Amino acid sequence: MTENEDRRVGAPLRGASGMTCDAFREVAEAFALGVLDDGERLACAQHLAETARHAGCVDAVLDTQLVSARLATVLPGRSVRPEAWQAIEAQVMATAGEATARGRRLWELADWLVAATVVSLYLYGAPVTKPRTRSSDGETAVRRPAIALPVSSR
Repeated sequence: MTENEDRRVGAPLRGASGMTCDAFREVAEAFALGVLDDGERLACAQHLAETARHAGCVDAVLDTQLVSARLATVLPGRSVRPEAWQAIEAQVMATAGEATARGRRLWELADWLVAATVVSLYLYGAPVTKPRTRSSDGETAVRRPAIALPVSSR
């Protein structure tokens, strides 16, 4: 007698994991091949660990494992030639070096732009010529702006 024959008609089997046998069978192949994310894999493992009767859950996993084992024996194993790996590595290194050089050029340009901006702001804020005045005796003096000091009234 198989698991499918043990299932009562019309009663969905739901265990402590919260997963029904129908829901498990939908993802059984992915579970057997190990391609589920951690949460789904854990829920499936908990479902299989339950002692309740299953409606074809174990059979679905075993069928998928059997098919994948047969495919592994039938399909020829192919190894990649070392030249292919060397070509891939050379391409990756060339691309990485190119990106690094491009990034370095951009940083150098940014450095020059910042320096030019700082110098421009300094020159913009600095007076080009200092205002000079002639005194009555003919001497030239630099005129400084007056600073208003608070006057205390007593």
